[in-house]
Amino acid sequence: MKNLLCTFLFALLCTMGLVQSLQAQCPAATCTTPNNDYAFVNWNIPPFTPDNHVVHIFENATGTTPSIPGAVIDVFGGTFAAGDSIGVFVVDPTSNGLYCAGGGEWGSTGNGVSFLVYGDEPLTPEKEGLATGDSLYFMYQSAATGENYYLMATFYPGPNVPIINVNPTNLANPSLLGDFIVNNDVALASLTAVDCAGNTAPPFFEVDTCGVCLDPADPAFGASCSGCTDPIACNYDPNVTIDDGSCIAQPVAGTIATVDATTICAGDGTGDPINVTVSGQSGTNYAYVVTDATGTTILAGPTTDTTFDLDPAGPGTCLIWGVAYENIDIPTDQVADITGCFALSNSIAVVRQQAGCTDPTACNYDPAAECDNGMCEPAPCNPGCTNVCADNYDPDADSDDGSCMYPACDDGCDLTTDSYDNVNCVCVNDAPNPDDGCDLTADSFDAANCVIVNAAPDPDDG
Repeated sequence: MKNLLCTFLFALLCTMGLVQSLQAQCPAATCTTPNNDYAFVNWNIPPFTPDNHVVHIFENATGTTPSIPGAVIDVFGGTFAAGDSIGVFVVDPTSNGLYCAGGGEWGSTGNGVSFLVYGDEPLTPEKEGLATGDSLYFMYQSAATGENYYLMATFYPGPNVPIINVNPTNLANPSLLGDFIVNNDVALASLTAVDCAGNTAPPFFEVDTCGVCLDPADPAFGASCSGCTDPIACNYDPNVTIDDGSCIAQPVAGTIATVDATTICAGDGTGDPINVTVSGQSGTNYAYVVTDATGTTILAGPTTDTTFDLDPAGPGTCLIWGVAYENIDIPTDQVADITGCFALSNSIAVVRQQAGCTDPTACNYDPAAECDNGMCEPAPCNPGCTNVCADNYDPDADSDDGSCMYPACDDGCDLTTDSYDNVNCVCVNDAPNPDDGCDLTADSFDAANCVIVNAAPDPDDG
C-alpha cells in the first residue's frame, strides 16, 4: 500500500506537468520512518570534500534568487519550522545506516535554505558522501520532537528555470536532476513530508511513545507499551516500557493473633471460639482460610469471619491464615493452585485434642482420649447375676444386682425340705424328723416312699 502511494503521487505530479523528474525518496522502498527502516540515522555532516553538489530550497520568489520560484512545501499540512534540519542522506550498506551527506537548518527569514551535498571521499573505506549518479534522498528532522521523516522531492528542470552553475550533462538529461552531480546546483520544486504510514495527506500518522505508527486520534495511540513497569506490582507487564501510573502495589497480609486458647477439646459438644485480629495489613481485600497442619490443603474458607469454632472438626491440627489480595482465584483445595495477586500472613496453629472419658474407673473410659468430655459413666457399668451356680449367670456382669435364679430342687415329697446350695451348686432335700416321741419305737424316714416309719418294738417278753 505504501509503495502504491509513492507511485500514485509520482504519476499525479507528472500528469500535472509540474516536474520532469520525481526521485525515489524512500531508499528502503517502504516509505515509513527512517528509524524503522535503518539501524540508525546519523545527522553529522561529513568533512568537506572537493566534490560537492549544491541544493537550493527557496521559500518564495523574493529570496536570494528571485528568478527561481519558491518551492511548494507541505509538511503535514504546514511548512518547516525555524530550526528544523533538512538533509540529503546516503545509505551505508555495511552498517545499514543513513549518513548525512549534507544539510542545513531552516531559518526564520523566509529565504529557505541552501546547502552543500558532499561527495564520497575515495581514499577512505567508509561511504561518507555521494558518488555521481547516486540518488538524493531527502529527510528532515523536527526541531520540536527530534523525529526524522522522509521527504518527497521534485526538481525544477534545467532548461526552463535558471539554475546556477548548471552542469551541461544535467541540462542534456533532465532525468538526472534528482541525482548527485559533481559541482552542480539544483533547485527543488517541492518537498512533501511523508509520515510513518507513508501518508502525504491527512490523516497524518505519528510514531507514538511506544514506537508504533498510529493516528493520534486512535485510542491505542501511546497505549501499546504503556502500563505497569514495576516488577513487584500486582499488574506488572513485562512487555511495556512506559509506566502509566496504573501499578497496583502488592498487598501486605500483616500479622494475625488471638488471645483465645488454641488447644481445644474437639468433639466435647462445647464451643471453643477463637477470635482473630489482624494488624499491619494493606490491600483492597482481606479474608481468612484454614488449612491442614502442613499448609498445603484448604479445609475452610476463604471467609471474612474473624471467629472460628473448630470444635466439630474432630481431632487434629490446623492452621488459620490471613489473606490480603487484590484479585485471587482458588480453583481447588490445594494452596499451590491459588493464583492472583495475594499475600499470606503468619499462621495460628490450633490443636484439636480428642475428647472422651479420661477416668480409668469409669464405665466408658477411653484410653485414646486427650481431654475429658465430662461424660464419664461411673461403675457399676454392667450389673447382673454374678453367681456361677445360677441359671442366669452373666460372666460380663461387674456387680450383682440380685437377679440370680436357681433351680427349684423339688423332689416331689411334701415331707422333705427342698433348697439349693448356691455355693456348691447342688440341690438339698432335707428329710423330716421321724421321732414320734415314743422311746420304744424305731423311727426312720422312707425317702423313696415319702413316709415316716415308726417301727413298734417286739413285745415278746420271753
